[in-house]
Amino acid sequence: MSRTATHLLRLLIFSILVALSYRLYNGYHLLVPIYPLPISYFHFPASTSQSTSQLPLSTSTTGQCHRINAPSGQLAYCEDLEEWHSLSGDRLGLLASCDPSRRGWNTVMGPLRDPNPRGSVWLVDPSTEESVQLPLVGYPEGHDFHPLGISVLPSAPGEPTTLFAVNHGRHNSTIEVFRLSSPSSGSPQLEYVRTLTHRRILSPNAVVAISPSTVLMSQDHTFTRRLPPPLGNTLPMLESVLALPGGSVDVLQFQPSSPQAAGTFTTPTFTSAVPHFPFANGLAYSPLTQTLAVASSSKAAVYMYDLPLASSVLLLPLRHKSTTPVPFSPDNLSFSSSGTLYASGHPNFPAIIRHAKSASSRAGSWVVSISQDGETRTVFQSAGGPEEEAWNASTTAIADEEHGKVWISGLYGEGILACGPA
Repeated sequence: MSRTATHLLRLLIFSILVALSYRLYNGYHLLVPIYPLPISYFHFPASTSQSTSQLPLSTSTTGQCHRINAPSGQLAYCEDLEEWHSLSGDRLGLLASCDPSRRGWNTVMGPLRDPNPRGSVWLVDPSTEESVQLPLVGYPEGHDFHPLGISVLPSAPGEPTTLFAVNHGRHNSTIEVFRLSSPSSGSPQLEYVRTLTHRRILSPNAVVAISPSTVLMSQDHTFTRRLPPPLGNTLPMLESVLALPGGSVDVLQFQPSSPQAAGTFTTPTFTSAVPHFPFANGLAYSPLTQTLAVASSSKAAVYMYDLPLASSVLLLPLRHKSTTPVPFSPDNLSFSSSGTLYASGHPNFPAIIRHAKSASSRAGSWVVSISQDGETRTVFQSAGGPEEEAWNASTTAIADEEHGKVWISGLYGEGILACGPA
């Protein structure tokens, strides 16, 4: 075959892929059930909530929700929420990973226009609803910061702890390592320690801190928006809609006391924990059940794996325990102290794509609880929209089961949604 014929064949195949991706995108609602959602519905505790198969018949709720905002307006577009605990289990606050410039720089859904404005990590006091942006101390000048998933280790009294953050910079994606100062210091801050970079870190999404030198990381795609157009606009969409197993869960390990000084770029050891996973998104670990939960946005399911941490050696690859389907594309996950899993996500995939392009477009939200025996119940639903009680594009839900409260972040939401008893 001549070189010209080869180029023409490649062009034909590529054109078919482009056409197929758009056809699949436009026909998504024919293949996946789209449920009608209320403007806002909240019911807690989940143990008395209705099944996800029974949608609420009205917007009346057994609780109410409001927004936690910062005067600066920068507590916005928060993709991840993380509970910060002491070693004794006391809640020290909620940490929010926020990037108000997400509509100008989003390496998962696009666009890739302006990587210059930095994102931030916020500390929210759930009791007073006061929030403070954590200063980045010693962070390299000119180093982008577009945080996505974050994870923090429990804090010893009066001591700093380690926080890991996924960072989608302009040139490549990395994992940033910080020291988070003790809340007793009066003004908590993030002190930059090092940047983890590796040729196999392509599309990090969520992280789970195992130790100060070990972190689990989900990767959502093999093909990313960083590819040159039109590949970057087409191949990630195909990988998502066709549920191709291009994602993974991986382990990064490094030596904190290595000759490489803190404040440098460090290449960790890279080991696969769950290979060939379709759209690996949120991660959560329960020390109570020694279970790692992994969200598959393409498969609309949460996968459970055994992860015993009694030994200093991780047994890889992880052993699959069970799979729980959910009625939406799950984003992030969190475990409560009781071992109940909370999954947040997007009930209409095309809607979240449209919402990423335009704030005037609605994107629904759905939060469910998953018990240890796999029973799934609805905690929160919203059709999205501009209404004060509505919530667009839910990403993470953190539950306080003792007091019947839930805090929810939104990919393009203003503030944090706080729900509790009426």
